[in-house]
Amino acid sequence: MPRPAALPDGEAYILDTHGFGIERYCGVFVLPSQQGTALIETGPSATTQAVLDGLASLDIPLDEVTDIIPTHIHLDHAGATWELLEACPNATAHIHTVGYPYVTDPEKVAKLLESVERAVGEARFPQYGTFEALPVERTHEVKPDTEIQAGGRTLELIDAPGHAPHQFAVHDPEHAICYVGDALGIRVPNGPVMMTTPPPAFDLHAWRDTFEVLEALEADWFALTHYGWVSAEDHLPQFREQQEAWVDTIRRHRDEGLSLEETIQVLCKRHDAAKAVYDEATFREEVRMNATGVWLWLKRQENA
Repeated sequence: MPRPAALPDGEAYILDTHGFGIERYCGVFVLPSQQGTALIETGPSATTQAVLDGLASLDIPLDEVTDIIPTHIHLDHAGATWELLEACPNATAHIHTVGYPYVTDPEKVAKLLESVERAVGEARFPQYGTFEALPVERTHEVKPDTEIQAGGRTLELIDAPGHAPHQFAVHDPEHAICYVGDALGIRVPNGPVMMTTPPPAFDLHAWRDTFEVLEALEADWFALTHYGWVSAEDHLPQFREQQEAWVDTIRRHRDEGLSLEETIQVLCKRHDAAKAVYDEATFREEVRMNATGVWLWLKRQENA
């Protein structure tokens, strides 16, 4: 396993969990300091051992991990939280207030897992591992736009809906970097920019507001969970333009009378750059998931 790579500030690292069997696709950010180490994201529980191995490669004892900060509760970002809390006895998990009940209440955890399986499909669901309810005494419910002290830094947890209502971006103003979860899509190194518009909660209007908030931060870098870091000045307008075009394409096909299945087939033929990242089956499932999120949002807009 390669040593975690240093981020531009030289004081934080990205750890490649090899999530879903893809190199440099699922990242966990490590922010070490003498006051304790913070983790931003956890990866799915299927890759917990990779996180533990990465910490060991950085010579970070598990009892020095003090904060675990998933940007949102989707399992590729928060799925290993429960196992990392077990492994790191002094850590607290910080969870967006909208997502908090769904990771601390066992009944709602079951509903979360059902929702994930519906969104990603039965075949891919095992790649996410599993999830168990977090202990409330070690879980901090984060209100929108809150500051916390973690990893020797003052981190701003900024409400960032659109991809999901339970997402925040983690802004580190001192180091001019913002960890954005899925708010700015997927861009593996040397790969295409790819959408993150899954059901059930994609909301273009909320996402447009998030773009404005992220732009106003004037960060130099955005850290993408999938994967690495990008120039803030270059990436945000590019992703915003591509997302608007993606939604407009699906809207046009709906207006032309195509069904969702027919729309997915067209998109698979015309938007196939992601084949450079995914195998054929995964590529089709990704197109299906992200097209479905937009389709359902457009339907809600018609019925509003």
